[in-house]
Amino acid sequence: MKLYITRHGHTNYNELGLSNADPSVDVYLTKLGKQQAQQLAESLKDVELDVIIVSHLKRTRETADIINQYHHVPIRVDKRIGDNITGFEGRPVSEYFAARDAAPDKWAFKPAGAESRYDVRERVANFLDDLRKASYSTALVVAHQSVNRQITALLENLTGPEVEEFDLPQGNFKMFELH
Repeated sequence: MKLYITRHGHTNYNELGLSNADPSVDVYLTKLGKQQAQQLAESLKDVELDVIIVSHLKRTRETADIINQYHHVPIRVDKRIGDNITGFEGRPVSEYFAARDAAPDKWAFKPAGAESRYDVRERVANFLDDLRKASYSTALVVAHQSVNRQITALLENLTGPEVEEFDLPQGNFKMFELH
């Protein structure tokens, strides 16, 4: 299966530098985010997709809807590719990064009510295992930076430091052969 991954377009929370993994919070694509999604749509318009898979967060569905104008394929929601639950909901992302980076093991860092990066990796691995069993020829995943890092780490056997360096900017995609 060909697996394309992308990150949702720029959001109002990106502009504010705030953390969000709660679907009840109104986080939406900005004008720039809609332009990035349209750029993705144009870049992917000749790819024959069977399905688009999004997280349960509105920004991924908004991005997918724009991309899907050329495909008209089913859009599936899967919570396992939702953003990292940081425990810093609605607070500056910089606070989360500072706390995580000060922890003895930043991969195990897990504030109350949150998940560690190991937890994110486990749920993303579970998602990929199930996706491998699906009968799609080509799938597009619209997710979040933390999820895209884990997908890439798992499929390319990246080390922790290499995962940190991987960046998939909004408006771009990456393709894998998923076996």
